[in-house]
Amino acid sequence: MRKPLLLLTLSALALAGCRKEPENREDSLPKPEILMQVGDSSLTRADVLAQLPADISAADSARLFDAIVEEWLETGMVVDVAEKNLPDLDRIDRMVEQYRRRLLAEEYRRLMAGEYGAKVSPEAVKKEYEAHPEKYLLTAPVVKGIYVKLPADAPQVGEVRGWVAKATPEAIDELENYGLKGAMEYDYFGDQWVAWDDLTRRIPYRFGGVESLADGRLFETTKDGITYMLRILESVPAGEPMPAEFAAVRIEQELQEKQRGDYDRRLLKDIYARELRAGRIRPGTYVPLRYRETKEKTN
Repeated sequence: MRKPLLLLTLSALALAGCRKEPENREDSLPKPEILMQVGDSSLTRADVLAQLPADISAADSARLFDAIVEEWLETGMVVDVAEKNLPDLDRIDRMVEQYRRRLLAEEYRRLMAGEYGAKVSPEAVKKEYEAHPEKYLLTAPVVKGIYVKLPADAPQVGEVRGWVAKATPEAIDELENYGLKGAMEYDYFGDQWVAWDDLTRRIPYRFGGVESLADGRLFETTKDGITYMLRILESVPAGEPMPAEFAAVRIEQELQEKQRGDYDRRLLKDIYARELRAGRIRPGTYVPLRYRETKEKTN
């Protein structure tokens, strides 16, 4: 009567022995391509590809790929030797830890202050400009105008010259249409101020002094088969107050930096007070300067 039971047991054991163990998931994944190993460290193709910018040519990508691998190799092999031969590794370890701590703190402060100081209202910019006009004087002229660069034998050169000279809304429309198909460069900046020095670097012309910036002045020159035309619509010479819209960019940056600085100081004081209450900061004989100044002001 026990024979069937024994056969079933043996069959079950045989099936169990034949059953394939489930594969380890990690073993089933493709192995990374290792490009180089130095000691216990290895560099994979994926490590290098992650450092390559997406918007570079194939040739530049290949050169940068080689440079990254070779720099990794050179650093790794020197470090491997240095760890066996330098007499004071503890000092280097302390320097690395100090650098890590500073990097963490600076990154957190930059992140927090950046988020707070990212917005400056137009009203705040205008208020600053009106309150301190003496701070915002031009060190170089600024102009509004029209700039065209085209082949000297391009079609309709005479008409282009006429449109640039007139600078009426209708003429601007004609230039817009022409500039998209016939000009090598076309720039209408009649609605924004541009630094005069930036323009003169684009045009091979020997400009005169301040008198050359008279409103309505038309410059034209041809060199190496290329014709350049520049029409001055408005100008403000050096030494005069900056136009409000030109100063706005600088003022906004200054206010952002001030806001970030103010926020950073408050952040440090808040963290100090919170950590002090929690017992994670335990002052000895020294009271931090910033906290000391706060106490003096509140007494």
